[in-house]
Amino acid sequence: MYTKPIQYGLQALVYLSEKDKNDYVLISEIAGHIHISQAFLSKIVNVLVKHRILEGKKGRGGGIRLMDKPENIVVRDVIEAVDGYADNPCRCIMGYENCSRRNPCNVCKEYRTWCRSPFEKETIADLAKIVD
Repeated sequence: MYTKPIQYGLQALVYLSEKDKNDYVLISEIAGHIHISQAFLSKIVNVLVKHRILEGKKGRGGGIRLMDKPENIVVRDVIEAVDGYADNPCRCIMGYENCSRRNPCNVCKEYRTWCRSPFEKETIADLAKIVD
């Protein structure tokens, strides 16, 4: 149901949620933990940094860390950031040109309610509790 980038992004966030909030973690460490290439994870991380879900630091002692507490990062926001809805509000499932985020067609209205409502309140902290 969800794309690999969303799945890996969520796995990376759960991994980071288990680390000290002040520590930066190397992308290579996370990639090794979730068994994906560092290059692929870097692309996902760049999107999450752009959407202020992650904070990145370059150079010695650098890496990435969560921008907020895991209990404040909503799964829906991660899905939308990685899947592109936050960047492209006019993406219509049916391809209708008049459909937009503010004025969705009936199909998109139902789809967005159906797909996102389970994750409206769930957070990275909630996921971390049930992963292990």
